[in-house]
Amino acid sequence: MKRAHTRPNFLTMVKFLQNSILALSSLISFSHANQNSTATVSGYESYCQQNTLTIRIPYTNAKTAELLAFEAGTCSGSGTSGLIHSYNYNATTQYATFEVKIDECGLDSNTTSHNDTMSFTAVANITLGANDAGKELVFYNALLGAECGETNDYTVTFTYSSSIDTSGGVVCEVNEAGECIVPAYNRYTFGFVEYESDAYVSPVTEDTRETVANEFIYLKLSSADLPSYKKFAIKKCTVQRGDSTYEVFNPAEGVCDNSFIDLSFGYDVSYEDQTLKTHAMIEHRLFLLGQETSEDVYSLQCEIKVCDRSDGSSDCNMWSGCLTEQGEQEDYVCDVEMQASCEDGTKCSLLPSPRSNEGSCELD
Repeated sequence: MKRAHTRPNFLTMVKFLQNSILALSSLISFSHANQNSTATVSGYESYCQQNTLTIRIPYTNAKTAELLAFEAGTCSGSGTSGLIHSYNYNATTQYATFEVKIDECGLDSNTTSHNDTMSFTAVANITLGANDAGKELVFYNALLGAECGETNDYTVTFTYSSSIDTSGGVVCEVNEAGECIVPAYNRYTFGFVEYESDAYVSPVTEDTRETVANEFIYLKLSSADLPSYKKFAIKKCTVQRGDSTYEVFNPAEGVCDNSFIDLSFGYDVSYEDQTLKTHAMIEHRLFLLGQETSEDVYSLQCEIKVCDRSDGSSDCNMWSGCLTEQGEQEDYVCDVEMQASCEDGTKCSLLPSPRSNEGSCELD
């Protein structure tokens, strides 16, 4: 009797392959790379970057590396590319790479917030194999993904000199559904550097840092790993010494000036090594908080926010009202990335009051 060719029961196949993955998961080790927002599990890699979930799968059989099917959120498909996905197999590196759009497929619909980190679990069901005369031969099926997230709120601290002279001189995490989830958080690094003058060219040394009250101190706040499509803004800055605090300025609340310390504050948006960077410069007269003598650390703490440059109504832009010099606010809000997001025939400009801190693409 001739046996009919039938497709294997998909759910049975998935369950079998999931169990195989679960058995393997106890043997694999996990490494978490914050700076590249990449997580790896025994060769598997997950990326969450700019609205794209990328999964790289180690796979040795080039003859059976066709993407037969995928399901990701509300999206599904197959083949090498489509409107919301792309797929390729590299026989040299023996990696299958799958990419899918996060927003379009609703992969971020379960976003939660915890400790200033917004996160969501993005999962894709990926089936690899071959098609032989119309018959699909399944060689790989797995539910893979990443716990994507990004920390947008930071507090950055600069510690003043301790002697100010006032005299005048991954393991693969398998969730309840059997899905292999790899954490891949974006967390950026920020820091202050003190400079010798308002030219912000020469950083100070331990011997040249400012230690005399009533003299100016020049501080630059920046990030070495913030990508070009991101920028940051200062929410507020506070001086702290022991239990005493003093708010220096608060752009989020429109408190921009502090005449007691001759405060000057602004941003520099420019390219460095072909990467668009944002720096914040803070200049003020050095002072001590209170008269009591103590060994308490004396520091400046600034709360900052990370935003997408293409988001005209971001918190970063809403806090830009302190930029009052001619063209300064528009340069910050309508930077190169924001201008590039505008359609042909339009350009970014500041909206009129009362939304004057917001950038919008208007007819040129």
